[in-house]
Amino acid sequence: EVFTKARRLHMAASGWALSGLIGGGQAAIGLIYDDSYASGGWMLQLLAVMAWFSTPESTNSSASLACGFPRWVAAANLAKLIGMCVLLPLGYHFGGFHGALVGYAASELFRYATSTIGVYQRGLFTLKQDLEFSAVVLVASLAAHSLVEFLEARGVSAIIQSISVFGLVSAIWARWLFPYVGQALRKVRGRQAA
Repeated sequence: EVFTKARRLHMAASGWALSGLIGGGQAAIGLIYDDSYASGGWMLQLLAVMAWFSTPESTNSSASLACGFPRWVAAANLAKLIGMCVLLPLGYHFGGFHGALVGYAASELFRYATSTIGVYQRGLFTLKQDLEFSAVVLVASLAAHSLVEFLEARGVSAIIQSISVFGLVSAIWARWLFPYVGQALRKVRGRQAA
């Protein structure tokens, strides 16, 4: 129960932040860099997708360590290495640099799958929670990406695009984040009152 509650906060906060990067990566690159780096937006988006899959994996690995099973952490890292050895050359063969980057990102799925099996054997069932949050990440990312394309087609500046993505993604994630924000505010008020 403690693991599920702690993991839920971690997944919600990470999902919120990464949804913004996945959906608004192009706007973020436009905000920080000049037009010569515009092609870097898809790379940021792809790496943010990879980071999403490492979010539940990191909690799984922490749980395996806490339960005294570090071999599952080693097995998960080995699985990612195997995935990289297989997918990087395949990706490069079929898609050059772009394909190799996709292969690198996809190798994170090997580590995630292995760590999920490890915690499942300890009686920690994480898949339902992972699917729930992944669905929210998908919806928020697609909505943000569509918004960026819509605004970019109308010549809206990167800063307005970024602010719009922040607002949209925050609105989508509010249901999952609001309980934690409320708890934090109550703690702050309690400390101020004391």
